[in-house]
Parts: sequence; C-alpha cells; structure tokens
Amino acid sequence: MKKRKAFTLAALFMAAASSLELSGYSWLDQSDGNNVLCDIDPSCRYLTNGEVDTLKTVFDDTLNYDSIKIFERSWFFGLDGLARNGLSRLGIDVESYRISNAIAPNGNIYLNSKKLRNGDLSANSSSSASLLHEATHVWQHQSGNDILKDAFEAWLHTGRNYKLAYKVDVNDNLDFADYKIEQQAKIVENWFKRRSSIREFMDKNTPLWDELLKPSEGIGATSERNEQYYNVLAEKCGDFEIWDTLLKTEFSPEGIPACEHPQIQSRINENPEP
Repeated sequence: MKKRKAFTLAALFMAAASSLELSGYSWLDQSDGNNVLCDIDPSCRYLTNGEVDTLKTVFDDTLNYDSIKIFERSWFFGLDGLARNGLSRLGIDVESYRISNAIAPNGNIYLNSKKLRNGDLSANSSSSASLLHEATHVWQHQSGNDILKDAFEAWLHTGRNYKLAYKVDVNDNLDFADYKIEQQAKIVENWFKRRSSIREFMDKNTPLWDELLKPSEGIGATSERNEQYYNVLAEKCGDFEIWDTLLKTEFSPEGIPACEHPQIQSRINENPEP
C-alpha cells in the first residue's frame, strides 16, 4: 500500500514537473513579469535591457517582452539530444537533423549551445542574430501558432531534412506572413545580419562616411578610395533593402539612414540587385 502511494505521488510529481517544463513555467507567470520558479532556477533569467532593445529593432511593441524567459540550458532535459539518438536507433539519417543552438518551442528561449550562455545575447552581433531568430518563434507563439506542431509538419514536408525548412527565396514575391515558421525566423535573422554588417562596415570607415555627408563636396569630389567605399556601401545597402522590404510587409523594422542617403540610393538604382 505504501509503495503504491509512493509511486502515485512520484508519478504526480513527475507529471507536474513535466507540465511546468513543457510550458516554460508559464503557469506561474505574474502580471509584473516575474515568475517564482524562474527566480529560483539558476538556469532561468529574464530579458536584459540590451536584449529588449535588440528585439525592438524588429518587433517594436508586437511582443510581450515581460513574459519571455531565457533558459541557459536545453529544453525538457535535453530533448533535442534524445530525439537525435532516437532517430538514429530507428535507422533515420540524423546528419540532416540539426540540433539547433537554441530553440523556442513554448514562448521562451532555450540555449542549447554553451557559447550562447553569456548572460546577454545582445553582447555581440552573432548571438543577437540567434536571439532574433528564436524571438521570431516567440512572436509566432504569442500570435497563436503551435510551434511544435508546425515544426513537425515542416520536418515531414522536407522529407525529414529539417535544414530545408530554413530556405528562403526572396524572388517568390511573397509577404512575410506567407512563409513558414523557420523561413520567417530566417528572414528576420538575415535582415539583422545584413544590418549589422553595414553598421560594422561604417564604423570602420567613419571618416569616409563623414566625407560623403559634406554638402559642398559629396561623392562627386571624392577620391578613388572613397568611391570604392561608397560602391561597397551601396552594394550592401541594396542587399539589405531586399530583406528590409520583405520584413516591412509585417513589421516596421529600424532601417539604416545611411542607406537612404540620395547618393547611396542613386548607386543602388544604377546597379539594382537581380
């Protein structure tokens, strides 16, 4: 009798713990954004101010930032690894089954990669890109999507090669909403990477950009070196605008004023992207 009671209690405990883990502790979310379990779980934290600022470059006020938790560990006791091992034992080629650096299955973000567990994903452009990718899944979840169901359907649709789910053809002339969940996340990630590349390029060449802004001179009075800089900047901006235009069918992302400069725009128009 005692054994049966102990077994029942253990089963109930495991069921409750599993339910909490599956939901990312969401049952205990409070209106002020706090969560008692997250507060005592050393692997759980809330978004930093830098992460919120990074996310707002795309999502602005379309995300409930207070409800998002970051878990600096794998989801559900390392379910990704268990899934990979299970597929392998079933004789399925797991080389095409990529364990992501991070996942966001339930409105929260789980960091599988130790490289991302730095306490602030906005610390560098690489981890910021991962943050925006996963936050897109959070946005999808908050918009009513069943992320696990959609991911499973994508896995089946791609012939169990999930890498194909990330492929985006910007020449399809689709709106952002027409793409699948991983494609949407990839669009946001690609937009941010190109935006960061332009900002880093400009930071390294600040004097040349300052030269362009001189109203009395402009591009017409620049040196050959400056001309090369402006051509590269125009090429980068032209590529960025493709993703920016696509993203603007759903959001109001923060653009790059430099790319809107008339001199840069004229060069983009002279050499449009194919």
